[in-house]
Amino acid sequence: MAGTYLFRGDDPIFEITDESGYLILHISERPVDHNYESKQHEYNRLYRTLYMRDNPCVLFDLSRCVVMDSITIGILVKLTTLCRQRRGTAVVACVAPNIQESFESLMLLQADKQRATWRMFDTVSEAKAAFPW
Repeated sequence: MAGTYLFRGDDPIFEITDESGYLILHISERPVDHNYESKQHEYNRLYRTLYMRDNPCVLFDLSRCVVMDSITIGILVKLTTLCRQRRGTAVVACVAPNIQESFESLMLLQADKQRATWRMFDTVSEAKAAFPW
């Protein structure tokens, strides 16, 4: 995987952990620092991964994330939509207050039919314990 990013000069934004029945997508500390091409690459990679699963369930882990940009939030929205279209779901854990504010303000700008609302958990452990969501 590192070779894929070698020529772009950055690292993956999402680290994937495959749990029993769901995936955890650990989001990097500062996705805002990654360039657009990396974000597009990450979205395509994750889309393919989720599309290949029946009833994909995803836990977005934001425990490391300190700042979020609109493009990354858009990726989360699109991946959540894909999960729901394929009879799965997505939840979010460990959302810092400033990121929660970004979620809320950006969601207000979208048409209602494109809104993504997530069940939110304070910790990854709580989300794991509550599965299936």
